[in-house]
Amino acid sequence: MKREIAGMSKVWIAWPVSLVLLLGGWTVAAQSCCEQHTCENLRVLKTSIAAGYARCCQQEGPTRAECLNKVGNSTQSILALILQAQIACQSGDAELARDILRAIKEALRIIAGATAFQSIDKVDGQVENSVALMGKRDWISLSATLPRGDGSACKSETVAVVGTMTVNAEAAGATTELLDAGAGIPTAALVIPAEAANALVSCEYAFPIDTPTTIRFGQTLTATVNGTLNLAPLPAQQGVTSALPTGVDLRIRCLGQTVTATLDQTSPFNRLEVDAEGVGYLGLALRLDSKSSGLSGSVYVGETFYVRFPVSVGANWSSIRFNLSEQMQGALYTPTSARTLAAADGESHVPIGSDPCADIDGNGIRDGADEVLRAISITSECGPTTGH
Repeated sequence: MKREIAGMSKVWIAWPVSLVLLLGGWTVAAQSCCEQHTCENLRVLKTSIAAGYARCCQQEGPTRAECLNKVGNSTQSILALILQAQIACQSGDAELARDILRAIKEALRIIAGATAFQSIDKVDGQVENSVALMGKRDWISLSATLPRGDGSACKSETVAVVGTMTVNAEAAGATTELLDAGAGIPTAALVIPAEAANALVSCEYAFPIDTPTTIRFGQTLTATVNGTLNLAPLPAQQGVTSALPTGVDLRIRCLGQTVTATLDQTSPFNRLEVDAEGVGYLGLALRLDSKSSGLSGSVYVGETFYVRFPVSVGANWSSIRFNLSEQMQGALYTPTSARTLAAADGESHVPIGSDPCADIDGNGIRDGADEVLRAISITSECGPTTGH
């Protein structure tokens, strides 16, 4: 596993071997919740390593070597923190586990050279998460019709119009930045208050009590969903019918643990769009939270992810129907880049050449990162079959 790389210190050359010392002897057979979270956290670490190598390899000479050394040293520190979080989780010290996770997220951000641990961005016209949430082997099975509430469940909303986009008022700033970046010229935001004559009206749609769902997230889990979704229909444009999500309050309960999902109203990407047949998608920026001690060891808690679910709309917005099938890859519900998904889910290979910045196998991941990812998969036993 050791390789001589011009300009690199022996620290970088030898550090993958330390994975065996940090992770050796740990198995995921009959995983506990804490061990499952450790696999999830290692999976996120792998995507950050791939991003870190890609960033370093854009540099030249000694600067590149120094950057790769920093990625290697930071990875060792994060591996130690991940195992500390596992121990804290197993001992029931949720507060300590959360403190460690904050340190992990900051270190992951630095490795990837990102401004945040998890972010939602528009890349080549597609909305993507910077971190992989669901993988190619994951899925959701959910069949539910949410009827619109009566008149008392509807209310006027304050919104902002930025260019051609109608967004929640809290998203005016982010939407302006998004459009300005694409157009190169300032875009004004017009706020329409709830008291205005032309204010949008949103209505509440509720899940039937304890709606059953089955989720494969590393393992197959049976859960229940409760809560509401608020939508404000928008004027139809060019044959596309759309609505603005103005609120989400969901509770997903599984194995005695509860995760809440609420709408990030500052995101410009919240949107429901359907065609003339009433079939389309619902895109939401959802913040995942939990007070359950068993979830204190997961890096996903406390983060906001973009989800995109297939939906159909009843006549005159009378209902919203979700029909998610296990035949559809979970990764399509939580979009991310091909490289991020490959690092999280793909099989890593032993590089043939000696250049850590090459990509001989053409999997979109630098060979140096491939070597490290393979070492993590082997020593932790969190491979694609036992993880995601």
